[in-house]
Amino acid sequence: AEVVLKVIASGLYRDRHAYLRSYWNVLDLTVVLTGWAPYIFPGAQSVSALRVLRALRPLRSINRLPSLRALIDAMVRALPQLVNVSLLLAFVCIASAIAGMQLFKG
Repeated sequence: AEVVLKVIASGLYRDRHAYLRSYWNVLDLTVVLTGWAPYIFPGAQSVSALRVLRALRPLRSINRLPSLRALIDAMVRALPQLVNVSLLLAFVCIASAIAGMQLFKG
């Protein structure tokens, strides 16, 4: 019901503030649709694999808490820098492993 009300209030896609223009709303719609999938397709066995996406259900509360939404956005924006740090860490670990193998003749 919440999704339907939001679509009626803000439009589906055309308007600048439309429902599907926000990635958080797309995630919300995905969670809602996967929750309803067993009721829409009761005999389908592949629907049970979609139950894994129910783990995303707590993420629906992000839209209601602006401070939490800002925190998650900041974490997502920090991911590219974390990739660089992880590559550097992997290089150091591999170099240390090679040095250890040479020093201890393992």
